[in-house]
Parts: sequence; C-alpha cells; structure tokens
Amino acid sequence: MLKDEPVWAIAAFDLPTQTREQRRDANRYRHHLLELGFSRVQLSVYAKYMINGAGFRWVGSAAGAVVPPGGVLRVIPVSDHEWARALCYVGERLVPPEDPPQQLAIFP
Repeated sequence: MLKDEPVWAIAAFDLPTQTREQRRDANRYRHHLLELGFSRVQLSVYAKYMINGAGFRWVGSAAGAVVPPGGVLRVIPVSDHEWARALCYVGERLVPPEDPPQQLAIFP
C-alpha cells in the first residue's frame, strides 16, 4: 500500500452483547466508528474511504483505542482497485460495489 494511493480501511469487529451493558458499549462503539468517518457495510463491518493511505495507521489506532472489553477488531487496508473488484450480492442478485465518495471541492 502506497501512501499516495486511495485506500479503503475496513473495520471488522466482534463485540460481546450478552448483557445490557455490553450491548450499550457495542452501540457506542458503532457510533464512534461513524464519528471517525466510517460507513456501515454490514452489522459488524464498516468501511472508510481515504484519498490516500497516509492516514490508515492513524484511523486504525483511533478505532482500536476504544474497543470494548472482550471485543476484537481487525482493520484491513483494501486498495480502491480491490474494492471495485469485490462481488456484492443482495439476495441472489449480484450488484456493483459502492463507488468511492466524490472528492469535496471548495471554491473561494
């Protein structure tokens, strides 16, 4: 992974949810990932698109710093090219993967 290539950070986690407190912690953790700019792909899989890989380690550390007790997190870098080659099914129907977000352009 080169620092100047677009990259998706995939956060896959498994959190305990047997008690009320654990479920509350799991929900707080999901909200934390959203605050970091991740989008939900599946219940325990979130993805964040970054225009380059320079911030991958930081975002992984930020996601890992607050994993609830007993939880497991894996943050995986996936190139933009690899993401585009993913097979995504909704039911039995093959659908194209999500496009990368459009870059924000700010003009004075």
